[in-house]
Amino acid sequence: MIYKNLLYNGEVEILFNTFNHAYNYNGKSIPSVTGITGTIAKPQLIGWAVGEAVAFMQDKIKPGVQYDEVELIGLFNEAKKAHTKSKDKSADIGTLVHDWVRRDIKGEKPEMPINLQLQTSIGSYLNWKKEHKVEFKCSEQVVYSRKHHFCGTFDFNAIVDGEFSLSDMKTSSGVYDETFAQLAGYELARTEEFPSEVYKRRFILWIGRNGDFDVVESKRPDTALEMFLGAKKIFDAQKTYKEDYFEAKKKAQSAT
Repeated sequence: MIYKNLLYNGEVEILFNTFNHAYNYNGKSIPSVTGITGTIAKPQLIGWAVGEAVAFMQDKIKPGVQYDEVELIGLFNEAKKAHTKSKDKSADIGTLVHDWVRRDIKGEKPEMPINLQLQTSIGSYLNWKKEHKVEFKCSEQVVYSRKHHFCGTFDFNAIVDGEFSLSDMKTSSGVYDETFAQLAGYELARTEEFPSEVYKRRFILWIGRNGDFDVVESKRPDTALEMFLGAKKIFDAQKTYKEDYFEAKKKAQSAT
């Protein structure tokens, strides 16, 4: 499905394709905040993936048992994909909690689920909302930066402890550097369109793999912005190289 978003008092029309999560402006694809921060290295994920593969092999390989070549190749191939299965399993919980919180922010008053893990995670979110007197302003807002030419969708902004704040939710194994860079990208584009919105605080609502819930504040917003803009430069440079490569390949094919 394609959604039309009118920004900058209707001067800019952004199309968002839910199938491939792509943004389009004037018939051209626009880089997304998550696509840009995808250029930031994530070395911590390498160790996690290796750990998942080792855990899989420890469970499958038994001392004193003989395995033939075909069995071993099959196990090795499954071990390579062990991290994706773990991620998919954890995503089930995270996705459900994310959806419940999203609906609550929009004022839909969703029913409390039966699953105890979901109840615990949602309960932590509700406690945070009550203790910090959270007053939601808007949610799931598409943003576009005319100056830097990128799009994104932030989860919500709100008054938290009496201060105007910007927030994003993450259903991941942890909160990493690129998470804060994403938040900085959203803020950059949002305040470009709405200069009167001055954000005092920035939060990540983190939903862990086992249904854990935490709120992590971005303490160095200026550094996060530098990281995002640096990632944008790398993204643009990589895009240029890819375009040059495919153009050269196209010319070579047409010449034959």
